[in-house]
Amino acid sequence: GHPVRITVEYSSEGAFMFRGVQVGLLPPERDDLVDRAVVAAGACDAVVLVVGTNDDWETEGRDREDMDLPGDQAELIRRVVAANPRTVVVVNAGSVVTMDWADEAAAVLQVWFGGQEMGDALVDVLFGDSEPGGRMPTTVPYRLEDTPAFVNYPGENGSVHYGEGVFVGYRWYTARDIPVRFPFGHGLGYTTIGWGAARLSQVPSVAALDDGAALTVTVDLTNSGVRAGAEVVQCYVAPSAPALARPPMELRGFAKVFIEPGETVEAVIRLGHRAFAYYDPADPTWAERSTRQPVAAGGGGSGAGHRPQPGWYADAGDYELLLGASSADIRIVLPVHLVAGDG
Repeated sequence: GHPVRITVEYSSEGAFMFRGVQVGLLPPERDDLVDRAVVAAGACDAVVLVVGTNDDWETEGRDREDMDLPGDQAELIRRVVAANPRTVVVVNAGSVVTMDWADEAAAVLQVWFGGQEMGDALVDVLFGDSEPGGRMPTTVPYRLEDTPAFVNYPGENGSVHYGEGVFVGYRWYTARDIPVRFPFGHGLGYTTIGWGAARLSQVPSVAALDDGAALTVTVDLTNSGVRAGAEVVQCYVAPSAPALARPPMELRGFAKVFIEPGETVEAVIRLGHRAFAYYDPADPTWAERSTRQPVAAGGGGSGAGHRPQPGWYADAGDYELLLGASSADIRIVLPVHLVAGDG
C-alpha cells in the first residue's frame, strides 16, 4: 500500500448546535458472502438470520432518508429464505425497516437495539423459555411513500414542514385507510388468548370528568393454551362528530396482563377526562381547526371553531370505544354517550 491524501470540505454554517465530520475506514467486503450464507443455510435444519443497522446508519440526531436495510441485506434474506424456509429473521435496528420479504420468512423478530444481554434474551425466546410478549410501538408500512412525512422530508433550505399535523403514526394510516404490513400494537406469542365480554361502568358526564371522574372498561381474557402468555388490550376513543379536526380514533388507554394456562383474568382500563378531550389552541390561524360545530369565539378576532382559552376540552356527544389487540385488529366496539352535566 501507499499513503493517500484525503481532503474533506465541510461547512457548519447554519448549524444549530455542534457539527463535525467523522472519517473512517472499512475493509472491502468479500463479494461471495451472500453465496456462502446461502450454501450454509441450505445445509441447516433451521436458520436464525440477524440483519439490521448500527450507529453508522441511524442516530438520535439524524433521520434516515429511506427505510431500506443497508447493503445487500434484503437480497441476503430472500436468498437464505429460499434456500431454507425454516428461517427466522431477526431485525436488529433502531427504527422501522422495509420488510417486503416478511411473508417469505417463517417468523420475524423485531428486537431493536437490545443492549449487551440481547443475545441471551433472543435465545430464551427462540427456544421457548420466555414469551415474546412485546408489541409494536410503531407502524411498519408497506412502503416509504405511505408514511406521513414522505412528502415533506428532507424539506428545503434546511427546513422541514411537519405537514401531518395531529395525524401521526397509526392515526395517519387509519384516517386514510392505508393498509400496513404490521400495525401499531401488533405482536404474537406462544399461546392462545380468547376475548370474552366487555363491561362499562356508569358513564360520567363531561362535568364529572372535568372533576376527576372516570369511565372504567373491563374485558375478560382466557388463556386456552398450554403455556403462560401475555395479552394487551388497547382502547381507542372515536368521536362521532368532533368540533376540531381529529384522527378517527386515538389510543386512550391499554392494559397488559399475564395469564396462566386455563386462567381467566380481567383487563381493566380507566378513561378519564383526557381520554375524550382534544387540545384547542384558541388560535383562529391553527391549520387543524374545523368549523362544523362552531363554539364560542375567542377575543381579538378568533374565528369560529375555537374556545376562548387554550386547553384540553371534552365535548358532549356520541363516542365509540374500540377495543383491540392492535390498531388494525379491533375486536369489540362499545357505544358511549357523554352528556354535558349531571343536571
